[in-house]
This record gives sequence, structure tokens and C-alpha cells, in this order.
Amino acid sequence: MKKQLFKSIKNSNKRRVLRELKEAVEELKLVKQGKLKGRPARELLEEL
Repeated sequence: MKKQLFKSIKNSNKRRVLRELKEAVEELKLVKQGKLKGRPARELLEEL
């Protein structure tokens, strides 16, 4: 039971990371096309 739960959580996290990575790539494409304004790296780091 615990093993299944851990595997389920692990898969859920993996899906979330992949989804967020895909969104980040799409946003980067928009920035490169000039359709979206990028943010300075320092601003991003300050969010952390």
C-alpha cells in the first residue's frame, strides 16, 4: 500500500514538473518572438 502511494506521488510530481517545464518553454518561445516581455534573472531569483 505505501509503495503504491509513493509511486503515485512520484508520478504526480513528475507530471507536474513536465507540465511546468513545457509551460516555461512555451513562454520562452513567446519572449523570443517578442510577444511576451521577459524578466531579468535577478527578479526571478528574488522570488525564490
